[in-house]
Amino acid sequence: MNYLKSGVIIRAKMQNMFQVQALYDFEAQPGTGELTLTTGDILTVTRTDVGEGWWEGTNTKGESGLFPEAYVEVKQ
Repeated sequence: MNYLKSGVIIRAKMQNMFQVQALYDFEAQPGTGELTLTTGDILTVTRTDVGEGWWEGTNTKGESGLFPEAYVEVKQ
């Protein structure tokens, strides 16, 4: 799977990444590295080891950041 971010193709290794869907809105705080979520957003999780209750991922617009694990569900 390929993702476009700042004009660079990032090749995702699907065995290490998975997709989730946002269950709730989440407003990122400026300067924190957080990612704003809107209910229904699809994200590719890139890291789950960033801190208790936080995951890192990329949305379909190519934006990346941290978001609360409790705000998403794994897509089947």
